[in-house]
Amino acid sequence: APAAAATTEARPDRRRGEVTHWNREKNCGVVHDPQTGEDFYTSTRLMVYAEDAGKMTTGREVVFVVTGTAEGTRKRQAAALLLVGEPAEGPLVSRPAAKPHGWIRVEDTAGNRHLVYVAAADLAEHRVGTMLGFTVSANDKGACASHVERAQDEAA
Repeated sequence: APAAAATTEARPDRRRGEVTHWNREKNCGVVHDPQTGEDFYTSTRLMVYAEDAGKMTTGREVVFVVTGTAEGTRKRQAAALLLVGEPAEGPLVSRPAAKPHGWIRVEDTAGNRHLVYVAAADLAEHRVGTMLGFTVSANDKGACASHVERAQDEAA
């Protein structure tokens, strides 16, 4: 059963946090997770939309997945990072029949994947594989999608 294989895949460590430092010259910075107190390194390479780097300011709320390991002074990384309140899009990759939600996948330029939670009420009749546009929101478990609609390039 192919569905079983998907559940054995390591579940990404989804988080929400805020930017505590951003170096505009180097396009990298630090994101703080207030729930755990951990700080994470991030850069434009680890953002889903590198063009959002100009919006990275101290206190900006973000959602991300954790990658890497902390060694010495090296921090783990905030990858597949999205800015809360900004538009995003990705394919609907999962819509479990017995669950009141689905998952939209986004990816950063380094190839890190981030599954964004979407409530069934926001899914209408969208099928797995449909490209969906949404506004990035956050809850205690990480990224969630609001104002979900079929992506513009698929509307035709």
